[in-house]
Amino acid sequence: MKKLMITTAAISLAASTGAFAGEKMEKSVKATTEAAMVQELTLTASDMSVKEILGEGIVGVGGERVARVDDILIGPDGKASHVVYLTGGVFGWGGAKGLIPFDQVSLTYKDHDEAYVSAAITEESASTAVEFKQEGFNDYRLASEVIGAKADLVSTEGEDDDAVVNDLIVTAEGDIPFVVLQESVIGSIGAGKKYAVNYDLLGIEEGDGGIVINATEEQIENAPVLKSVYAARHHEAKTKMDD
Repeated sequence: MKKLMITTAAISLAASTGAFAGEKMEKSVKATTEAAMVQELTLTASDMSVKEILGEGIVGVGGERVARVDDILIGPDGKASHVVYLTGGVFGWGGAKGLIPFDQVSLTYKDHDEAYVSAAITEESASTAVEFKQEGFNDYRLASEVIGAKADLVSTEGEDDDAVVNDLIVTAEGDIPFVVLQESVIGSIGAGKKYAVNYDLLGIEEGDGGIVINATEEQIENAPVLKSVYAARHHEAKTKMDD
């Protein structure tokens, strides 16, 4: 009888262990399947991250650096209208700001995917152009004001949902197809998963003038994921398992 009881206990334990292993495997398969369904953003060869452009030198006539990209001015139509450049100054301080129409600036790549900005201007013409002066802060005409800003989402079930703008994607023609969002409060410095949603969903809230995204948190989480700008631009993956 004693041997039978031990055998029965062993069988029971084995069955329990087998059931646990089966449940664990089922969860693992489910997680893997869900991860495999994660859609990654695909960009064209000319699409650029605004973060890539900001701070880059502008190469003018003669192949010499004549200024640097200080910001991107966004027009009322939601397109990049001008590049704000900075001449002079020391370590980013001081200097004068000017504007170059976006369609007169060439954005390409060189040396392992490094952004390369050029325009048909000289150092003299850049320094003598009419100075650009910002009319006010947080009017979100400048890309640098949008990047890093908290965006209110469409609330669900009484929740006050929000996200952080991590980046903007701009095309060579000045279109802004995507705004890159993160749930993390430190999303602007790169922490957390990045979601690319249509820029058309971005708006400016009346009153305090904050940024709003016309989408729920669930819709954001179902948007394409931006693993890296390099991978997205070079089509290294369209749909693959999430890391």
